[in-house]
Amino acid sequence: MRISKKFSAVAGSAVAALALAVGGAGAASAASQGAALVPIPGGPGGPGGVVDNCTGSGIYAGYCGTQRSGGNLYIAVNRNGQVVGETNPRPGSDEFLWFADAGATKQAGGDNYMEFAPYGDASGKVLAVVHKHVVLAPASGATDQKWVPTAGGLKNVGSGDILETNGNNNPLLAVTGTPSGPTETWTYVSA
Repeated sequence: MRISKKFSAVAGSAVAALALAVGGAGAASAASQGAALVPIPGGPGGPGGVVDNCTGSGIYAGYCGTQRSGGNLYIAVNRNGQVVGETNPRPGSDEFLWFADAGATKQAGGDNYMEFAPYGDASGKVLAVVHKHVVLAPASGATDQKWVPTAGGLKNVGSGDILETNGNNNPLLAVTGTPSGPTETWTYVSA
């Protein structure tokens, strides 16, 4: 077998394995390398002509969005890469792709991954809880990257922590307990 065919076979297997591991989030990242997502100079969408694949007839339309807290703060990513709550997020900073975990059942709570996707361009990084901090981490399928809606809140499957806002432009918190009050209740908002 020629080296190019071996490479194609290995690369295809790696993408398939990643897609199974993260329930589609990895597949979205792999898809983001396709021609459909290449920026079009002068085209519609974000800065520099980036096509917004989250809106209209974009390939991720219906899967993109964010969460808005009861206190009207949106989950967003600031210029430093921190996951924050913002009242007026910058365009593209609050767009996430939402995927169900392929291995989870509805009885198990319907685990979801939230992959950061500015302008609908999958980043390969998902919302996770690491040592009580809410961060973007490379998608691996780990339980600390899975989220489940619960009583109006968002609960991290791995840590059991609830997502909470900490004021405008401040990092989101991972706290123990059950969702209570506007800082811990969330509503899905499409892009």
